[in-house]
Amino acid sequence: MVIHMHSDLSTNFLSGSVPSSLENLSSLKYLRLSTNFLSGSIPPSLGNLSSLQYLNLMFNMLSGQIPEELGNLSSLRYMALGFNELTGQLPPELGRLRSLHVLGLTSNNLSGELPENYANFVGLQQFSVAGNRLTGQIPRFIAKWTELYYLSLSGNDFEGELPLELLFNMSYLEYLFVSDVRSSAGFPFPKNANMTGIRYLKQGVIWNGICGRITERQRWLSKGERAGSRFSRGVVLSVDLEGLVRVCGGWSVKAGDGAVGSAVRDRERKMRKCTRRLCGCGGELEG
Repeated sequence: MVIHMHSDLSTNFLSGSVPSSLENLSSLKYLRLSTNFLSGSIPPSLGNLSSLQYLNLMFNMLSGQIPEELGNLSSLRYMALGFNELTGQLPPELGRLRSLHVLGLTSNNLSGELPENYANFVGLQQFSVAGNRLTGQIPRFIAKWTELYYLSLSGNDFEGELPLELLFNMSYLEYLFVSDVRSSAGFPFPKNANMTGIRYLKQGVIWNGICGRITERQRWLSKGERAGSRFSRGVVLSVDLEGLVRVCGGWSVKAGDGAVGSAVRDRERKMRKCTRRLCGCGGELEG
Protein backbone atom coordinates (compact mmCIF):
# COMPACT_ATOMS: atom_id res chain seq x y z
CA MET A 1 0.00 0.00 0.00
CA VAL A 2 1.46 3.37 -1.07
CA ILE A 3 1.13 6.23 1.39
CA HIS A 4 1.52 9.66 -0.22
CA MET A 5 2.88 12.17 2.28
CA HIS A 6 4.82 14.64 0.14
CA SER A 7 4.09 16.07 -3.31
CA ASP A 8 6.23 18.78 -4.94
CA LEU A 9 5.23 19.51 -8.55
CA SER A 10 6.35 23.13 -8.63
CA THR A 11 7.91 24.74 -11.71
CA ASN A 12 6.79 22.04 -14.13
CA PHE A 13 4.76 24.04 -16.69
CA LEU A 14 1.63 22.26 -15.50
CA SER A 15 -1.61 23.59 -16.97
CA GLY A 16 -5.30 22.92 -16.50
CA SER A 17 -7.07 22.87 -13.16
CA VAL A 18 -6.07 21.60 -9.75
CA PRO A 19 -7.55 18.08 -9.66
CA SER A 20 -10.22 17.57 -7.05
CA SER A 21 -9.10 13.94 -6.81
CA LEU A 22 -6.21 15.09 -4.65
CA GLU A 23 -8.59 14.65 -1.74
CA ASN A 24 -8.01 10.91 -2.06
CA LEU A 25 -4.44 11.36 -0.80
CA SER A 26 -5.62 11.22 2.77
CA SER A 27 -2.12 11.06 4.29
CA LEU A 28 -0.73 13.98 2.28
CA LYS A 29 1.15 16.46 4.46
CA TYR A 30 2.96 18.60 1.86
CA LEU A 31 1.47 19.90 -1.40
CA ARG A 32 3.40 22.30 -3.58
CA LEU A 33 2.08 23.25 -7.01
CA SER A 34 3.61 26.72 -7.22
CA THR A 35 5.03 28.38 -10.35
CA ASN A 36 2.96 26.58 -12.94
CA PHE A 37 0.13 27.58 -15.31
CA LEU A 38 -2.76 26.16 -13.33
CA SER A 39 -6.10 27.89 -13.84
CA GLY A 40 -9.68 27.62 -12.66
CA SER A 41 -10.73 27.64 -9.04
CA ILE A 42 -9.17 26.05 -5.98
CA PRO A 43 -11.16 22.85 -5.41
CA PRO A 44 -13.06 22.88 -2.10
CA SER A 45 -12.20 19.18 -1.78
CA LEU A 46 -8.67 20.18 -0.68
CA GLY A 47 -10.34 20.91 2.65
CA ASN A 48 -10.65 17.15 3.14
CA LEU A 49 -6.89 16.66 3.39
CA SER A 50 -6.96 16.38 7.15
CA SER A 51 -3.21 15.69 7.47
CA LEU A 52 -2.07 18.59 5.28
CA GLN A 53 0.47 20.90 6.90
CA TYR A 54 1.88 22.76 3.87
CA LEU A 55 -0.08 24.18 0.90
CA ASN A 56 1.63 26.28 -1.76
CA LEU A 57 -0.28 27.34 -4.90
CA MET A 58 1.61 30.58 -5.57
CA PHE A 59 2.41 31.93 -9.04
CA ASN A 60 -0.37 30.35 -11.04
CA MET A 61 -3.51 31.73 -12.73
CA LEU A 62 -6.06 30.49 -10.23
CA SER A 63 -9.33 32.43 -10.01
CA GLY A 64 -12.53 32.47 -8.04
CA GLN A 65 -12.90 32.66 -4.29
CA ILE A 66 -10.82 31.04 -1.59
CA PRO A 67 -12.86 28.00 -0.55
CA GLU A 68 -14.19 28.20 2.98
CA GLU A 69 -13.47 24.47 3.25
CA LEU A 70 -9.76 25.27 3.62
CA GLY A 71 -10.72 26.28 7.15
CA ASN A 72 -11.08 22.54 7.90
CA LEU A 73 -7.33 21.96 7.55
CA SER A 74 -6.69 21.94 11.28
CA SER A 75 -3.07 20.75 10.90
CA LEU A 76 -2.12 23.40 8.33
CA ARG A 77 0.92 25.52 9.20
CA TYR A 78 1.73 27.10 5.84
CA MET A 79 -0.69 28.48 3.23
CA ALA A 80 0.59 30.43 0.23
CA LEU A 81 -1.95 31.48 -2.42
CA GLY A 82 -0.26 34.66 -3.62
CA PHE A 83 0.24 35.87 -7.19
CA ASN A 84 -2.95 34.44 -8.62
CA GLU A 85 -6.26 36.02 -9.68
CA LEU A 86 -8.36 35.14 -6.65
CA THR A 87 -11.39 37.31 -5.93
CA GLY A 88 -14.03 37.77 -3.27
CA GLN A 89 -13.72 38.25 0.45
CA LEU A 90 -11.43 36.47 2.86
CA PRO A 91 -13.35 33.52 4.30
CA PRO A 92 -13.85 33.82 8.07
CA GLU A 93 -13.49 30.03 8.24
CA LEU A 94 -9.72 30.43 7.89
CA GLY A 95 -9.79 31.86 11.40
CA ARG A 96 -10.13 28.28 12.65
CA LEU A 97 -6.56 27.50 11.53
CA ARG A 98 -4.94 27.96 14.93
CA SER A 99 -1.78 26.07 13.91
CA LEU A 100 -1.07 28.44 11.00
CA HIS A 101 2.40 30.00 10.94
CA VAL A 102 2.41 31.53 7.44
CA LEU A 103 -0.48 33.03 5.45
CA GLY A 104 0.49 34.54 2.10
CA LEU A 105 -2.19 36.08 -0.13
CA THR A 106 -0.12 38.73 -1.92
CA SER A 107 -1.15 40.11 -5.31
CA ASN A 108 -4.67 38.86 -5.94
CA ASN A 109 -7.98 40.73 -6.25
CA LEU A 110 -9.31 40.04 -2.77
CA SER A 111 -11.74 42.55 -1.28
CA GLY A 112 -13.60 43.30 1.94
CA GLU A 113 -12.23 43.58 5.46
CA LEU A 114 -9.98 41.32 7.49
CA PRO A 115 -12.36 39.03 9.42
CA GLU A 116 -12.45 39.61 13.17
CA ASN A 117 -11.81 35.97 14.01
CA TYR A 118 -8.38 36.19 12.36
CA ALA A 119 -7.39 37.36 15.83
CA ASN A 120 -7.21 33.62 16.52
CA PHE A 121 -3.95 33.33 14.55
CA VAL A 122 -2.00 33.36 17.79
CA GLY A 123 0.94 31.41 16.33
CA LEU A 124 1.18 33.38 13.07
CA GLN A 125 4.71 34.38 12.07
CA GLN A 126 4.25 35.75 8.54
CA PHE A 127 1.21 37.52 7.11
CA SER A 128 0.98 39.19 3.71
CA VAL A 129 -2.06 40.55 1.89
CA ALA A 130 -0.18 43.18 -0.13
CA GLY A 131 -1.50 44.14 -3.55
CA ASN A 132 -5.20 43.38 -3.09
CA ARG A 133 -8.31 45.54 -2.66
CA LEU A 134 -8.96 45.09 1.03
CA THR A 135 -10.88 47.84 2.81
CA GLY A 136 -11.76 49.05 6.28
CA GLN A 137 -9.35 49.78 9.08
CA ILE A 138 -6.18 47.87 9.76
CA PRO A 139 -7.42 45.87 12.75
CA ARG A 140 -5.89 46.32 16.16
CA PHE A 141 -6.12 42.59 16.78
CA ILE A 142 -2.91 42.18 14.78
CA ALA A 143 -1.13 43.06 18.01
CA LYS A 144 -2.39 39.71 19.37
CA TRP A 145 -0.19 37.91 16.85
CA THR A 146 2.62 37.94 19.37
CA GLU A 147 4.95 35.69 17.33
CA LEU A 148 4.64 37.72 14.12
CA TYR A 149 7.91 38.85 12.54
CA TYR A 150 6.79 39.70 8.96
CA LEU A 151 3.77 41.88 8.18
CA SER A 152 2.92 43.20 4.70
CA LEU A 153 -0.28 45.23 4.18
CA SER A 154 0.80 47.52 1.31
CA GLY A 155 -1.23 48.41 -1.74
CA ASN A 156 -4.78 47.95 -0.46
CA ASP A 157 -7.60 50.40 0.25
CA PHE A 158 -7.36 50.53 4.02
CA GLU A 159 -8.47 53.74 5.72
CA GLY A 160 -8.85 55.30 9.13
CA GLU A 161 -6.56 54.70 12.05
CA LEU A 162 -3.12 53.23 11.48
CA PRO A 163 -2.25 51.52 14.80
CA LEU A 164 1.46 52.30 14.70
CA GLU A 165 1.80 52.44 18.48
CA LEU A 166 0.69 48.79 18.66
CA LEU A 167 2.67 47.61 15.63
CA PHE A 168 5.89 49.23 16.77
CA ASN A 169 5.65 47.52 20.14
CA MET A 170 5.32 43.95 18.85
CA SER A 171 8.21 42.03 20.35
CA TYR A 172 9.18 39.85 17.37
CA LEU A 173 8.22 42.08 14.44
CA GLU A 174 11.21 42.60 12.13
CA TYR A 175 9.69 43.53 8.75
CA LEU A 176 6.83 45.99 8.35
CA PHE A 177 5.32 47.06 5.01
CA VAL A 178 2.38 49.49 5.04
CA SER A 179 1.17 51.97 2.42
CA ASP A 180 -1.96 53.51 0.89
CA VAL A 181 -3.85 53.96 4.15
CA ARG A 182 -6.22 56.89 3.65
CA SER A 183 -6.67 59.41 6.43
CA SER A 184 -7.23 63.15 6.29
CA ALA A 185 -5.56 63.65 9.66
CA GLY A 186 -2.27 61.88 8.97
CA PHE A 187 -0.50 59.63 11.46
CA PRO A 188 1.90 60.88 14.15
CA PHE A 189 5.08 58.87 14.46
CA PRO A 190 4.78 56.93 17.75
CA LYS A 191 6.45 58.63 20.69
CA ASN A 192 6.71 55.43 22.68
CA ALA A 193 7.81 52.55 20.51
CA ASN A 194 9.90 49.67 21.71
CA MET A 195 11.33 48.81 18.28
CA THR A 196 13.98 46.39 19.51
CA GLY A 197 13.12 43.81 16.85
CA ILE A 198 12.42 45.99 13.79
CA ARG A 199 14.99 45.59 11.04
CA TYR A 200 13.21 47.02 8.02
CA LEU A 201 10.46 49.60 7.54
CA LYS A 202 9.25 49.89 3.97
CA GLN A 203 8.96 53.36 2.45
CA GLY A 204 5.19 53.06 2.34
CA VAL A 205 5.14 53.55 6.10
CA ILE A 206 6.33 57.10 5.51
CA TRP A 207 4.08 57.64 2.49
CA ASN A 208 0.93 57.23 4.54
CA GLY A 209 1.18 60.78 5.89
CA ILE A 210 3.20 60.04 9.02
CA CYS A 211 4.32 63.41 10.29
CA GLY A 212 7.73 64.36 11.62
CA ARG A 213 11.30 65.07 10.60
CA ILE A 214 13.32 62.20 9.18
CA THR A 215 17.04 62.73 8.81
CA GLU A 216 19.84 60.84 7.16
CA ARG A 217 21.08 59.80 10.58
CA GLN A 218 17.91 57.77 11.10
CA ARG A 219 18.70 55.43 8.25
CA TRP A 220 20.92 53.37 10.51
CA LEU A 221 20.13 53.48 14.20
CA SER A 222 21.79 51.07 16.57
CA LYS A 223 21.38 50.80 20.33
CA GLY A 224 20.24 53.97 21.99
CA GLU A 225 17.20 56.16 22.27
CA ARG A 226 15.78 58.90 20.06
CA ALA A 227 12.54 60.78 20.62
CA GLY A 228 11.32 58.20 23.09
CA SER A 229 11.61 55.29 20.65
CA ARG A 230 14.14 52.51 21.13
CA PHE A 231 15.83 50.90 18.14
CA SER A 232 18.44 48.15 18.03
CA ARG A 233 20.27 45.78 15.68
CA GLY A 234 20.73 48.31 12.87
CA VAL A 235 17.29 49.45 11.78
CA VAL A 236 16.89 50.43 8.13
CA LEU A 237 14.30 53.10 7.49
CA SER A 238 13.63 53.05 3.78
CA VAL A 239 14.16 56.79 3.41
CA ASP A 240 17.45 58.05 2.02
CA LEU A 241 17.04 61.80 1.59
CA GLU A 242 18.02 64.27 4.30
CA GLY A 243 15.70 66.80 5.86
CA LEU A 244 12.34 65.71 4.45
CA VAL A 245 9.07 66.72 6.05
CA ARG A 246 5.71 65.20 5.16
CA VAL A 247 3.12 67.93 4.63
CA CYS A 248 -0.51 67.48 3.65
CA GLY A 249 -0.15 67.35 -0.13
CA GLY A 250 3.28 65.81 -0.64
CA TRP A 251 6.96 66.04 0.24
CA SER A 252 8.68 69.35 0.89
CA VAL A 253 12.35 70.09 1.48
CA LYS A 254 13.33 71.57 4.82
CA ALA A 255 16.24 73.64 3.54
CA GLY A 256 17.65 74.15 0.08
CA ASP A 257 16.18 72.55 -2.97
CA GLY A 258 19.07 71.80 -5.30
CA ALA A 259 19.87 68.15 -5.98
CA VAL A 260 17.82 66.98 -2.99
CA GLY A 261 14.72 68.78 -4.22
CA SER A 262 15.16 67.26 -7.66
CA ALA A 263 15.51 63.80 -6.16
CA VAL A 264 12.36 64.32 -4.11
CA ARG A 265 10.36 65.35 -7.16
CA ASP A 266 11.65 62.32 -9.05
CA ARG A 267 10.70 60.09 -6.12
CA GLU A 268 7.23 61.60 -6.05
CA ARG A 269 6.74 60.98 -9.78
CA LYS A 270 7.65 57.34 -9.26
CA MET A 271 5.26 57.13 -6.34
CA ARG A 272 2.38 58.19 -8.55
CA LYS A 273 3.26 55.34 -10.91
CA CYS A 274 3.37 52.78 -8.12
CA THR A 275 1.57 49.67 -9.30
CA ARG A 276 -1.59 48.57 -7.54
CA ARG A 277 -0.56 44.96 -7.80
CA LEU A 278 2.70 44.99 -5.93
CA CYS A 279 5.45 42.51 -6.41
CA GLY A 280 7.30 40.45 -3.84
CA CYS A 281 7.02 41.81 -0.34
CA GLY A 282 4.61 44.58 -1.29
CA GLY A 283 5.70 48.03 -2.27
CA GLU A 284 8.27 48.10 -5.06
CA LEU A 285 8.12 51.00 -7.46
CA GLU A 286 7.51 50.72 -11.16
CA GLY A 287 10.07 51.98 -13.64
